[in-house]
Amino acid sequence: MHAGAPAELEITGRGFALDSNTVSLGPHRVDGLRSTLNGTRVRLTVPERMPGAGGMAPPLWVSGTYALVVQTRHGRSDSVLVSIEERR
Repeated sequence: MHAGAPAELEITGRGFALDSNTVSLGPHRVDGLRSTLNGTRVRLTVPERMPGAGGMAPPLWVSGTYALVVQTRHGRSDSVLVSIEERR
C-alpha cells in the first residue's frame, strides 16, 4: 500500500463470517464486512487518512508496518503485518 492513497485490500483465509467481520489495520477499524467464496475472502477499502482524534483533522497514513486482524463472533485471527510505503 502507498501512504496518501486509498487502497483496496482482499484478505484470504477461512472461517470468516457471512456478514459480520471486523477488520482492524493499525488504528483503522471497519465493522460489518461481508465475506465471499464460502467465507474465504473479505474485501475492504483502506482510506487515505488514518482515523482522527480529539477533533483534529485525520492524518495521512505514515510509512510503516501495521498489524491487520480479522474478528468474527467466533474469534480473532492471528495478526498479519501490512506495510505502507511513501509513494516515490
